[in-house]
Amino acid sequence: MTRSRSSATLLALVFAAVVVYASLFPFAGWRVPAGGGWGWWRLPWPAWFPRFDIWANLLGYLPLGALVYVAAVRGGARAAAAFVGAVAAGAGLSYALEVLLQFLPARVPSLLDFALNSAGAALGALLA
Repeated sequence: MTRSRSSATLLALVFAAVVVYASLFPFAGWRVPAGGGWGWWRLPWPAWFPRFDIWANLLGYLPLGALVYVAAVRGGARAAAAFVGAVAAGAGLSYALEVLLQFLPARVPSLLDFALNSAGAALGALLA
């Protein structure tokens, strides 16, 4: 028996596209990070912890985690596999975007943002 694709799949993709847009905006001034080499893949720890950023990063990925989880379950995945997939999708997207932020001088990449985004995806999957 084949299952039809859930609308949660399309919603997860659209939400992921919105996250990419919001994360990389204003899309201008791309440059190679200072220091050269391959050190840009390491994320720095932030010097400050604004409360708004903490909540925005945690709650911003919550819908993505929930949508990926629901899409996976409706697609036939077991709950545990859907949870792992949702967390991996959220964490993977977050890490990729945080690394890309190092190429935009107007944006500040952060290891804390990555951790909070990943936790938000996990929380979303748990709540779903």
